[in-house]
Parts: sequence; structure tokens; C-alpha cells
Amino acid sequence: MRSSLPVSTQQKMANDDKKKPPKKGRLTPMRSPIPVSLAEPLLMPVVEGREVEILKSIVYGGLAEAIASLGVISSAAGSGASTLNILVLGLANLFGGLVLIIHNLYELRKEEPIRVTTTDNQANGQKESRYKRLLGLRENFLLHATIAILSFIITGLLPPVVYYFSFSKTHNKDYKVASVFGASMICIALLALAKAHVKNPRSSYMKSVLYYAATAVSVSGITYVVGNVVYQLIEKYGWSDGPETPGGEMMLSLMGRKAGGLGYSSSY
Repeated sequence: MRSSLPVSTQQKMANDDKKKPPKKGRLTPMRSPIPVSLAEPLLMPVVEGREVEILKSIVYGGLAEAIASLGVISSAAGSGASTLNILVLGLANLFGGLVLIIHNLYELRKEEPIRVTTTDNQANGQKESRYKRLLGLRENFLLHATIAILSFIITGLLPPVVYYFSFSKTHNKDYKVASVFGASMICIALLALAKAHVKNPRSSYMKSVLYYAATAVSVSGITYVVGNVVYQLIEKYGWSDGPETPGGEMMLSLMGRKAGGLGYSSSY
């Protein structure tokens, strides 16, 4: 069929055939590149807002104090202290820590963000400040401080109050310790969930709960055993000072009469 065509047309068709690439089997269509948004990890950043900052403040003020207060009460219970003395010790620990958290909040507010520098010692932007990572925007400092302090007080009051008021009729120390441990673990688990929720990027809820639960169990167990061992050593080697001083005995007596009016005695 090509011979019937003019010579010029045949030469043109021959040149076109030479330009075509040789066939190498079936050609597969090229896939479009994966969008950047799909190639990135699926961990989405936490959207900052007033609710997130409130949760951050609750966690900042309450999580560490819940574990510390549980340790103090466990140690006092292991040493054989009376119920009233344990309550007083827990309150003293709470108000002592209250001064520290107020100081830490103001120090955190004054802390400057870290500047990132290159090899030529030139400023290359700023890292996220520790204040924003832990609490949020500095403009809301009053809100953060108020909520953090309230969270600190509530979580710090929980162990001594539960110990004092639980099993008030039987005064069974083991049941009281178990009640404190259970209430504190629930509180710590909730705070651990909140911390995992506000972390940026959001972390695993299960890992957060297990980590802080294990920390609380170890702190409570160690302090209880240490308090018990120290008490036994003092009793064994006679290192005790004997009865209370007259002033201390009078104060404990007065506090015991006040507690007795509510149905509790200081002898437990």
C-alpha cells in the first residue's frame, strides 16, 4: 500500500517510524506522587484553645502532687503514726508545697524562650517556650496559675482526707491505706489521661496511664516499707525520745478533743 503513494510521502512516513520509540512490552501508567499530607505521620497536632490550656494547668498543678501526697501518707502510715498526726502531716506537706508551686509558676513565666542558632552563631528563630508547652499562652497566666493552684490543693488534700475519714468506726489502718491508694490511683489515672490528651503531638493514653500508675505504685510501696523499717529500728534500738513534750502533748490533746467532737479520736 505504501508503494502506491508518492515517494515524498513514503520518505516522510519512514522518518516518522524512526522517531517512534521501540515497543518494550506493555506500558504501565505512571503513578502520581503521594501528597505530602498523606506521607506525613498520622499524629495530628493538638489545636490550642482555652479548654486545652485549662487541662494543661490541671495536669501541671495536680499530677506530681497527687503522687507526692500519696507517698507522704503511705510513709506516715507505715511508721505507725496516729490518724490525726497523719492528717496534720499531710496538711503541712500540702501548704509547704503550695509555696513552691507558686514560686515555680512565676519562674516559669519569667523564663525566656530558647533561641536556635546556626554554626555561624546567627539567630535562626525560636523554639517553643517551656511555658507554652506546659501551660499555654503567657497572656492567660492568671487563669493558669489559679487553676494549677486549685488542682494542687485538691489533689494534695485527697490522700490525708480520705485516710482520716475512711473506716472511722473500725480505724483499720490497712483498710485506710487501701482506700487512700485506690482514690489516689483513680485521680492519677485521670490526670495521666489528660496529660496524654494535651501533649503535642498527642501520645498514647495507655502508655501515659501505665507510666504514672507504675510511678505511683513504686513511690507508695517504697515509702510505706521505709517508714515501717525506720519505725521498727527506732523501737528496737531505743532511739525514741519517749513521751511527747508537755507542749506537744497539750497541742495533740487539744486537737484530739476537737476531733473527738466530730466522732474521731487522736489515739488512732
